[in-house]
Amino acid sequence: MRAAGPFDDRFSLEDLAFDGAAVTGGVLVTSDVSEVLDRQVLAGFYDQQGMLLGSDRFVYHLATTIASSGHAAAPDERVTFRIEVPAALAGQAASVALGVPVLVNE
Repeated sequence: MRAAGPFDDRFSLEDLAFDGAAVTGGVLVTSDVSEVLDRQVLAGFYDQQGMLLGSDRFVYHLATTIASSGHAAAPDERVTFRIEVPAALAGQAASVALGVPVLVNE
């Protein structure tokens, strides 16, 4: 299920998977052609009864790469992420909820 959020028209989540130890996937920016400067994915981990156990996040900051020709590298609008279940919660997480609280581009 997907809840409405402030950036719904700007990205899609792809290839989501949760194996009990980590959640993985990709965030693809769909609305803009300028480089993404910052992106965060927040994961809330829940037990079998639906109680929030804790959270962690993936943070992406653009590292400007200058090609040998002196031109900036082409922007990559898809960033993959992996968010581990915090060690203190190992073996307890049964589900995860994701959010994208930060999405900044040029």
